[in-house]
Amino acid sequence: MSDDLDILLPHDLEFGQADLFQSNDNHVSIKSPEFNAEIRKNPNNIELWKNLFSNFDELINESISPEDSTKNSLDEETKTKIHNAYKTLLSRFPYLEEIWKNWTIVEFKMNGKEASIDVLRLAVENFPTSIALWSDYLAALKTTDVYEDIEKFRFIYNEALKNNSYHFNSEVIWDKIFEFESDLAKKKEDVKSTALLELYLKVIHIPLYQYARYYTQFSEINKNYDINLLLPPAELQNYATKFGKTKPEELSLIEKHQIIDDYFSTVFSKTQFKVSSNWEYEQSLLHQNFEIDRTEIDKEFRIWIEYLDIEIRIYKNLPSGEESKIQFDLVVNLFERSLIPNCYNSDLWLKYIKFIYNSKTSEDEKFEKQQQIYLRANSKFIPLDNNILRIMYSKFLLSHNKYEQANEYLFDWMKVFSGISKQYYKSSYLEICNEIISNWQILITENDLQTILEQIINTYFDIREPKIKKEKKEKVEMKEEQPKEVPSENHLHLSLSNEFINLFTKFLIDDSIPLIVNTLLNIYKLQNQPSKIRKFFNQNHNHKSLTNSLQFWKFIFEYEAQVQNNLENLKSIYHLITTESNLPKSFLNMFIDWYYDIVSANIIEFLKLNKNKSDETLILKDLNLSNSVYYNKIIRKNQEKNNYKLNQSKKAIDEDPYTNFISKQVGHPGVFVDQTPEITNKFMNEGNWIDLTQKNIQIPPYPTYKGVEKAQAPIKYQND
Repeated sequence: MSDDLDILLPHDLEFGQADLFQSNDNHVSIKSPEFNAEIRKNPNNIELWKNLFSNFDELINESISPEDSTKNSLDEETKTKIHNAYKTLLSRFPYLEEIWKNWTIVEFKMNGKEASIDVLRLAVENFPTSIALWSDYLAALKTTDVYEDIEKFRFIYNEALKNNSYHFNSEVIWDKIFEFESDLAKKKEDVKSTALLELYLKVIHIPLYQYARYYTQFSEINKNYDINLLLPPAELQNYATKFGKTKPEELSLIEKHQIIDDYFSTVFSKTQFKVSSNWEYEQSLLHQNFEIDRTEIDKEFRIWIEYLDIEIRIYKNLPSGEESKIQFDLVVNLFERSLIPNCYNSDLWLKYIKFIYNSKTSEDEKFEKQQQIYLRANSKFIPLDNNILRIMYSKFLLSHNKYEQANEYLFDWMKVFSGISKQYYKSSYLEICNEIISNWQILITENDLQTILEQIINTYFDIREPKIKKEKKEKVEMKEEQPKEVPSENHLHLSLSNEFINLFTKFLIDDSIPLIVNTLLNIYKLQNQPSKIRKFFNQNHNHKSLTNSLQFWKFIFEYEAQVQNNLENLKSIYHLITTESNLPKSFLNMFIDWYYDIVSANIIEFLKLNKNKSDETLILKDLNLSNSVYYNKIIRKNQEKNNYKLNQSKKAIDEDPYTNFISKQVGHPGVFVDQTPEITNKFMNEGNWIDLTQKNIQIPPYPTYKGVEKAQAPIKYQND
């Protein structure tokens, strides 16, 4: 069993928006000094948190007297530390029900009843589908003067029912609500409480575990009410017709009672059947709470899916009406319940969104519900390395013509992943950046996009690497003095201001600028502008960000080889790839194989290029693919170029500085020797061979050496 969850959560983004609590308090960082080093290192390890809270409990018990709450020696700083610890953990894992309960008790001991109720309010705001927390909250509120503000308490319990009324085991909430309304009716001596009737008319249609108890309670009071309040008008008219009456008003009291019993008996039978069919799945779901250890939860995931599929199928087959609405609410509640233990599963969130999208609700309601699900999932639960839902939300906004909102949403995530949160999330950053550019290609005209990309690239290279060519720099400076405003009258759906473009450029890095470059080059390619592509390449190919980019080199190589079929340019590009690029060897091998195939297929053309000489690639291919630094000149030159210990002066003097460099590390990489001991009296030199066919062989002398003193001298490490 594991107490540590090995994922990065949105809460790990340490910036203001990461505070998931709906309060005005400042966000509490896990880096705060009150958390010990182990928790700061492993914030997902729940056992470490429990140990911390256990220490807090001991401190509270020592400082606060259970008999006399006025005897409290706990200072405010310690109270704040305890408060912040609970808040930080529960903002990370809002579905830890037991921790919420513990915090409520702790807050009650430290600051009294009102403070504990505030914690419970915070709990149901952040975990609105928790039966236990709502039950505790309603119970705590009932200890206050709830009868002085009845509507306020009704509003709160309606929120509880809104989120949990269709929960199979929600009887603890229903019981507290019925208790409140029954007591209120008794105080008012109202045997025909409308509020009580509305609650019973709702609960008897819901397949709850204790459905029979509520039906029995309702049967005891239903005849106190006017039959017109109990039955839908159409159903009541049908019953009146069966009894030979033209109007319901003509029915006798006995007939009305018979109708009430018969109608609600039918309701009971339907509910009973539904409970029986649901019980098949409910009894198998033994781990419905959130747990750090995912073993048993993952085993039950299939049951949740089967359960959901059956309920969704039932909903689809029902005609629009009251019964369909009840089934819709039941499925929604079932999704919410399944997401408690499986909140990190993006597939389940997508299934939920798909259900809402295909539902029979209005378009406005669909949009509102889908948006809420997307935002809740992406901001609280979906791990940072899984961006499917974040990208899908942007597409969702685009489908509703909210182009600027979609662009800003992705840009916000791009900023976060770029390192503004003190950590760079490379994979997610590039994924979001690529999605932004893809959206621009759809939403902005080609000419406008070209202008934007050229402005971004020129600004980026001028800021990051203001060198390369003076001619290029002058052009960039001219653009900075007179920046081009993107024409708004020609855009398709989205217009980017200079302010946004400049801000976007600031959050680009060497990993992402190749995405911009390749998009621009592809625009030139579509426009059939080889001169622009070649000019761009000549001016920018030696920028560090591009020398590292496989995308960039692959594009230009493929363009000259397959689009332009310019073998002379291709040969030059291949030379640059093998000598000036900083690509890993596996990528270099790809280009070596690729170029070899092209040369082999165009031998005559390359003979002409090489003045009737064979291209050396045909001869050196195997050596160039070798992993040996000695035999493979390409990787030796790359190692030489990128080795900071070989200064430029040494490279200029020495014909092969890298080979000489590694020869001084023979046997011990990183340990350099000035001279290797050498034998001075080798018997195999100058004809001093020993004839082993002779019987009397003269034993050669022991070897003598030179350079032994230097080899035995203390090691001198080179300064970095």
